[in-house]
Amino acid sequence: MKRLLLIITICIASNSVFAQKQTIYYLTDSTEKINGKKAVEFGAEGTLHFYRIFEKLYAGSKRDIAFTYNKTKATKSASKPSHKYLTRKGLVDLVHKEGHDFNEKYNLSVVEVMPKKSYHTKKVHLVWIDDKPVY
Repeated sequence: MKRLLLIITICIASNSVFAQKQTIYYLTDSTEKINGKKAVEFGAEGTLHFYRIFEKLYAGSKRDIAFTYNKTKATKSASKPSHKYLTRKGLVDLVHKEGHDFNEKYNLSVVEVMPKKSYHTKKVHLVWIDDKPVY
């Protein structure tokens, strides 16, 4: 019985260790507006490049959903990459659901629509800052 329990434990542990991250894509346009306000933003602070969605990271948070990326690894294409894309609501809901485990489960690439219908694809990482008060 102990041996069976050990084998089951090893199988469960190996599945979690070797679990593949799911690759997901989100198509965005930095000129998008919702209710007359900017919906997203690409920017940089020093050498750090970021992508921000103007939605709260989680209920009660003061921070918006933000991702970082390596600008030198972005790829460019003249045509829209053929992927299945998450909707804005789908991505926001997924971030809210997974929380700080998001990067452990998903590889997210943001495909930005550029002027003249070119596209930049950036592999991004969620920035999770827990700003809940600690008592």
